Amino acid sequence: HDVSVQSLIDRTADNDGAGVQLVMGADGALIAHPQLSQRIAAADGQLELSALDDPLLAQVHGMIAYGHADNGIGRSPDGSHWVAWSKIHGPGWYQVFLLPQARVDQVLMWGLLAVSSFGILGLLPAMWLLRRRVGSLFAVPLKRLTQAVDELSQGGEPKPIAMQGDDELGHLAGAFDDMVEELVQQRALQFAHAQALQTEIDERRQFMTRLEEERARLLALLGAMNLGILFVSDENRATYCNAAFLAMWDFPEGNTVVGSTTDQWLESSQRLMLDPPAFRRHLDEAAVAPNLHKRLEIRLHDGRIVMHDAYPVRDAQDHLIGRLWVQEDITHERQTAEQLVRLAQHDPLTGLYNRRRFEDDLAHFFHAAERTPSQAALLFFDLDEFKYINDTFGHRAGDSVLNRMAVEIRTLVRSGETLFRLGGDEFAVLMPHASLDDAQHLAERIVLRISQTPLCLHEHTVRLTTSLGIAHFPAHADNAEDLVAHADAAMYQAKHTGKNRWNVYRPDRDSSREMASRLAWNDRIARALEHDLLRLHFQGVHHAADGRLAHLEALIRMEDEANPGQLIMPAQFVEPAEKSGKILEIDRWVIGRSISLLATHPNLPAIAVNISGRSFDDPEAVVRLCWRGVRPINLPAPVKYLH
Repeated sequence: HDVSVQSLIDRTADNDGAGVQLVMGADGALIAHPQLSQRIAAADGQLELSALDDPLLAQVHGMIAYGHADNGIGRSPDGSHWVAWSKIHGPGWYQVFLLPQARVDQVLMWGLLAVSSFGILGLLPAMWLLRRRVGSLFAVPLKRLTQAVDELSQGGEPKPIAMQGDDELGHLAGAFDDMVEELVQQRALQFAHAQALQTEIDERRQFMTRLEEERARLLALLGAMNLGILFVSDENRATYCNAAFLAMWDFPEGNTVVGSTTDQWLESSQRLMLDPPAFRRHLDEAAVAPNLHKRLEIRLHDGRIVMHDAYPVRDAQDHLIGRLWVQEDITHERQTAEQLVRLAQHDPLTGLYNRRRFEDDLAHFFHAAERTPSQAALLFFDLDEFKYINDTFGHRAGDSVLNRMAVEIRTLVRSGETLFRLGGDEFAVLMPHASLDDAQHLAERIVLRISQTPLCLHEHTVRLTTSLGIAHFPAHADNAEDLVAHADAAMYQAKHTGKNRWNVYRPDRDSSREMASRLAWNDRIARALEHDLLRLHFQGVHHAADGRLAHLEALIRMEDEANPGQLIMPAQFVEPAEKSGKILEIDRWVIGRSISLLATHPNLPAIAVNISGRSFDDPEAVVRLCWRGVRPINLPAPVKYLH
């Protein structure tokens, strides 16, 4: 409203002393004046009369103050001006119009002229006309203008007063109409802005509603997870945790860690940890590098293992606002993994390490020996005539014998030495960093212990013997394959010299036809597998009663690399393959080829294959078949008859 009054007054000027319009407060302060607008602005919109040396304005204030009326008209005490005023409702200001006496005198001159013209008889009508003239010039327009301003100040709809004229009131009315038009436009703009603002508010409310729904879904998801979740602010205070986190750290139901610092949480939870300082170091490292993902395995006193992951959390502007802790109880998974590793590396019958672990340990030793010179001994031995134990007393009795021998020999092996069951009745002892004398002493104890161990089988007491071979690195071989071959050769040298004894590998005996043939066959079998020189032949097996075909039997042959088209019968290469361990690769090849054939020819009858006993000791047989892409569950029905 103040701006509207000021704009109205600013549009009115003092036209050569014809009149002045101004706005004055009840206390006499000037609110608006056409000649004093800058001083009023400098006085924060209200210029005190005491700051002016203007007796006319002081007289005007006195007339308003002592008049005790919202509007009035009269002559200034000094007689220089006529004063008309009207109160502006709302702020309590007064709109004042000053008309110089000279202007009034001019109007009276019109009356004198009229008296001179019409005489004394026309004096009364002239005076009446003069009064009407003054009323039409000042009182009526000023009243209309005052009413319009009052309506506007009280919140009414702005309406123009449409007064015409070239005098001061006409200019004032025009300024008022311009102001009304401007207010109408401003109200239209404000209405449009209000509508846009309301639309934005509605959209924000909808967004907040969706946000709350998303938050509810997120909290439900986090609450249902088995993972422990904790949000930590950039001030290291917990802002959220789910029930799984509280349960993981044995917090009573209804308790929470929200609001506490990570130090406070650690203080209450470290009693469960085996190594609290390790977690403290983890927190310190995360504080130094908060932008990195950190992982720590936490072991607890009750045997549980908790995998702790800490991830940085960023806002939309990529500013770090905290960290997310994700904790998972991996105890069962770790136990399962350890069990799988144990199954993959241990013989299920005796609990000893198996051939796979033997090959891994041997390779690891030679890899280390390339960097650091060392020595080692390898002992190979089997049970003499063990085949007759199985044939006479059965395989269950044979298994008990193997278990008993494993227990007896394990007590002789020292720390750092490893006993393996390679398959069947074959065993090995790897002695890293051992001298040849150390190996001979252990060999003597093994041979003696086996021969002195009584075995009760079906109410019979029997004793077995062993033949043991020793090969030493670097004296007898400079690589793993030769060391194994020479230990095996030494074992057969012991057998050929009477059994129940041990023998150190002797190169001078390695020139025998049998030994040379065994070593040569190892290479020939390896090349046959590598160059696909193995062949499968099939013969039908028929029911004796009616001659119907029961199944096919797979017969393996080897193509002679030196004489293409010439086939080598299995009797020549199966025994060397059994001794060298190549028989496992041959068995896998036969099974894989047979299953592939059945898969591609579903109308074939079942196929029977002959498998070495060693393959039943190989825990990876099925895994290797799956690795080849063979899935028996998808193969045709005849596969179920595979032996």
